[in-house]
Amino acid sequence: MLDISNATVVIPKGISGPELKAISVLIEEIKKRTGIELPVVEELSENNNPMIVVGTEESLKELIKPYTSLLDTLEKPGKEGYRILVKEDKQPVILIAGADSRGVLYGIGKFLRRLIWDRGYIKIEPFSISSTPKYSVRGHQLGYRPKTNAYDAWSVEQFEQYIRELALFGANSIEILPPRTDDDPTSPHMKVDPLEMMIKLSEIIDSYGLDVWIWYPNMFSEEEY
Repeated sequence: MLDISNATVVIPKGISGPELKAISVLIEEIKKRTGIELPVVEELSENNNPMIVVGTEESLKELIKPYTSLLDTLEKPGKEGYRILVKEDKQPVILIAGADSRGVLYGIGKFLRRLIWDRGYIKIEPFSISSTPKYSVRGHQLGYRPKTNAYDAWSVEQFEQYIRELALFGANSIEILPPRTDDDPTSPHMKVDPLEMMIKLSEIIDSYGLDVWIWYPNMFSEEEY
């Protein structure tokens, strides 16, 4: 069992967009469950503290040169895939290398699920894996409307956490519904106007690098059609 409670997260310089968002997810989800906010740096350290090196294979290629031969013992992943390697040593190293920005997010999801944690500590059993999604489309519908009997009471923050967790488990697309796609135009439980929620949800989904789908059925009567 490897104690990584004092680990440092090492990321490539200059990353942005969904790749950087994935790093934020890693830091935030660990802090929620342990109270530990892992520091983030852009260079490998030599202080013997564990390092969690994370990013796309392309953006990491300079950072992980000392570990390339070790990482290459794992099969190279395909689109949206990732490789994770936990190396026990005097200075333990964990590599999370995504084939692309989605691969980084899914790799972080797998890493988080393998952690053994509680307030004040983070541990992990050493393991290695190369994984590529079996299906190219992995979507989920979220309808902000009365018919769901659940989502209509959610806040923007609750939706974001749910979308985040869908992504961490491998979803790559989220379908949302515009206003007027239910029998009732609104719900007494709604905290946000339906059109405003649709805009916010599309922004959230896009920030994770996922595809935004919109289901818009034919709302006309037979006479109008």
